[in-house]
Formats: sequence, structure tokens, C-alpha cells
Amino acid sequence: ATDCVASVGGGIAVAAVAFAAVAREGAETAIFFWAAAHATGQELAALTGLLLGLATAVVIGWMVLRSTRRVDMHRLFKVTGIALVFIAAGVLSYGIAEWQEVGLLPGHDAVVLDLTAWLPEGSIASILAAGLLNLGAVTTALQVTAYAAYAVVVLYLILRPRSAASRPGHRQSPWDRTPRRQGPRRPTEAVGDVSSLLLSAK
Repeated sequence: ATDCVASVGGGIAVAAVAFAAVAREGAETAIFFWAAAHATGQELAALTGLLLGLATAVVIGWMVLRSTRRVDMHRLFKVTGIALVFIAAGVLSYGIAEWQEVGLLPGHDAVVLDLTAWLPEGSIASILAAGLLNLGAVTTALQVTAYAAYAVVVLYLILRPRSAASRPGHRQSPWDRTPRRQGPRRPTEAVGDVSSLLLSAK
């Protein structure tokens, strides 16, 4: 019964987190859409793009739902988790660049990667690189160090081998939890042990 309650509670927690994430993204999308539509003055074009994006998301979601029975979800989540690690490292690097620009962190002039020739300011390539990969035209040594350190540590924590007892789906049997005693037992003790095992197994 305890395991059943725990599983139900875990499902409710996952559903609550998913609902909060979707609600946050929806509110953020609505705010950005409203700002972009009023800033450009092309409400019809912005609305058309929004509807096309929603239709594309529905089609992709339907395709993913249909293919989940044939896809190894464990491998899929591992690959997407690795991708999210690099995206998060890019967000960290972008935040460091912002702090360096306002003088809160040193090393603004220690540039190790300059892509201004390929990513000119205001171009579509620079916007896509910043939006998808958090990659700026100029990267400092502190950004590279933080990016590499974060990626290496988190990837190690995700990809390190784990024992069977520490895996999420592992359940220890009641016989493994029962301490062993040395020496002869009385019949009443043996009956009590069997009863406790049967009750814990239910």
C-alpha cells in the first residue's frame, strides 16, 4: 500500500511540474508574441507565424506520440539530457558575458574566440546562434572555462555507471531487508519472521 501511495504521489508531482512548465512557456510565448507584434506593426504576419508554429508543434507532438511505442525512451531521454547539458552550459556562458559587460566579472578583454566575421551583429545567423546555442560573436576565456567545467561535471554525473540498488526502478526485496541472526532460533521467532515477511511483501 505504501508503494502504491508513493507511486501515485510521484505521478501527481510529475504532472504538476509538467503543468507548471507548460503554463510558464505559454505565458512567456504570449508576452513575446504581443511585444513582437506591436513592435513591428505587422500583427497579421505575426499571427500567421504564431498559428503556423502551433500547427507544427501539434504535428510534431502527434508524431512523437505515435512513435513512442517503437522508440527506446531510455536512450531518447539520455540523448536529450546530454543536449540540455550543453544548452545549460551555453546559458551559463551567456550570463557570464552579460556580467562581464557591466563590469561585475573580470576578463572582458580576454577574447579567445572571435566570430564576428561569420556572425555579424543583427544578422539572422547571429540571432539563430544566440537563440538556439547561446553563442555570441565574441567569447572570453572565462566563458570557455565555465562552459567546459559545467559540461564536464554534469555529464559525468549523468553518464557515470550506477549500481543496481541506486537505480530508480530498483526495489529491494523483503528478504534483503531482513537482518540475519546467528545461532539457533526458537519456533515462535521463526513464525514471527515468516509473518513479517508476508506482511511486508503485500
